[in-house]
Amino acid sequence: RNFALAYLPLEERRRVHRVVASYYRNQPQPSPEEWFVAYEHLEAAGEAQDLQEAVRLAVQASWAISGRGHAPALMSVLRRAEVHALRLGDKTGEGQIQCCLGAILRQLGQYAVAVGCLTRSLALHREQNERLEAGWATYELAMLSREEGSFRQAGKYAQEALQLFREVGNPQGEAWMQVVVGEVSRGYGAYYDALGHFDMALTAFRNLHNDEGSASTLRGRGTVYEALGSYSKALADYEEALRLYNALGLRAGQAWVMADQSVVYMDQGK
Repeated sequence: RNFALAYLPLEERRRVHRVVASYYRNQPQPSPEEWFVAYEHLEAAGEAQDLQEAVRLAVQASWAISGRGHAPALMSVLRRAEVHALRLGDKTGEGQIQCCLGAILRQLGQYAVAVGCLTRSLALHREQNERLEAGWATYELAMLSREEGSFRQAGKYAQEALQLFREVGNPQGEAWMQVVVGEVSRGYGAYYDALGHFDMALTAFRNLHNDEGSASTLRGRGTVYEALGSYSKALADYEEALRLYNALGLRAGQAWVMADQSVVYMDQGK
């Protein structure tokens, strides 16, 4: 197939690459491999508009498959797309790629490198006055600060991101920020305040039919119930979160919930 493609005129080869990329990209639910193949074909097409589209596709692929066990391959694609964004002077694309890289690095626990990517992303989006994109970069910084135990900084980022999402009318972003604020409250030991934020987030995610958000919120609320000694409620939330993570194929979420369940069983002496 590649041998035959090599004998086509250049413009015809580019057209074929674009058609194949579009085919894989527009599957109802592209697999990780289909995202990667689509990216390869756009890169092979090689013209400026193709590379611009490759940058956008890399970002979309990251949103779609992050947390599903393909971090090395996904980061490789994002790094390649970053080079194209820089050459094209695409600051929006560069900022989005930096945010995607920062999110993956945060999930891998590489916080020092992640904060550099996220800070760069936020600076780029502020420079372009892109409030929605700035909101997601700030969300990631809030999550990173919370995971490092810097609750004051996490709370500051969370309020900033929440305001940005409200300004642009993005209910998904607002719901995710309620999760972060709930986790910050839990970190401070303000358990009933945390429950309030988790309940608001869960209602929003269910209205938005966002199963990943619902799973994350149920897990967060379960940890609060565990801390309060409400073990049956904690296990019920964990069971539902695990069911959702299993359906979504989110391995990291599955692992965290199973670890949380084991904490409850230890508390109960089982």
